[in-house]
Amino acid sequence: MDVLRTFGLTKIYQNKQVVQNIDMTIKKGEIYGLIGKNGAGKTTTLKMILHLIKPTKGKVELFGKNPAKNQSIFEKIGSFIGHSNFYHNLTAEENLEIHRRLMGVTSKKRTEEMLRKLNLMQYKDKKVEDFSVGMKQRLGIARSMLHYPEFLILDEPTNGLDPQVMKDLRQTLLKLANDYEVAILLSSHILSEIDHLSSVLGIIHRGRLIEELNYEALQEKKKRYLQISVNNVNKASFILENEMKISDYVICNNGLIKIYNSVQAAELNARMVDGFVEVYEMVNARDSLENYFLSITKEEDLS
Repeated sequence: MDVLRTFGLTKIYQNKQVVQNIDMTIKKGEIYGLIGKNGAGKTTTLKMILHLIKPTKGKVELFGKNPAKNQSIFEKIGSFIGHSNFYHNLTAEENLEIHRRLMGVTSKKRTEEMLRKLNLMQYKDKKVEDFSVGMKQRLGIARSMLHYPEFLILDEPTNGLDPQVMKDLRQTLLKLANDYEVAILLSSHILSEIDHLSSVLGIIHRGRLIEELNYEALQEKKKRYLQISVNNVNKASFILENEMKISDYVICNNGLIKIYNSVQAAELNARMVDGFVEVYEMVNARDSLENYFLSITKEEDLS
């Protein structure tokens, strides 16, 4: 079942097209990672989906319905975009309790459950105005999940989170998607987190959705390479170019070289030994999402 579909979603501010013709589909149980540089149009897209701002052109369907004519559909959605809309003079617990009652959740235990899940129980009596950025982030995520939503929309959810909370949140989101078929749309510039979480990836660049692919396709697109660690990168690069005719390689820090040409590890090692280069390690690997993202956005800029 399609939880979200957008058709030609476009937003123009002061004669500038900040989002252009976004066609996006998210199904039950999918985690859709939307990545892009700052100012690429991620947050604007999420706000249009949530009807927080009106599209200049295009339309949104939620659960197969037009949300403009079915406002109750938003009861199925949990969202967190930015740090606004808290009652800053109230405590964390009071903020969640207001939202719980508004959303018709009967058990107060749900508030306690979300405070514990986001490691906020010890701060439940603290006013939000005294919260750090990371604590507000956690509170916003807790509020978004409070009413058992079927569709969760999170903008930069890992901003300001410490590694343990980030890991816990990752496990929570995966459980929601895998066990309860909650659809999740999240934007982030922390590409490693998106890489760990997403079953579908969308790359937005200068307001356009330039790439959309599932996890398996993404893994295929990441370039394979052989990484070697040597004692002398200058000698090693001379051997690669002049003796083995290898040109597609990158010299990294700390004596590391990434070789993208197809090469036999045994032959490479023998050539290095003959050239008095010590090889400490050889590892087959793939490029990161960050490298793929930078590559495809660079190609887009040059086209």
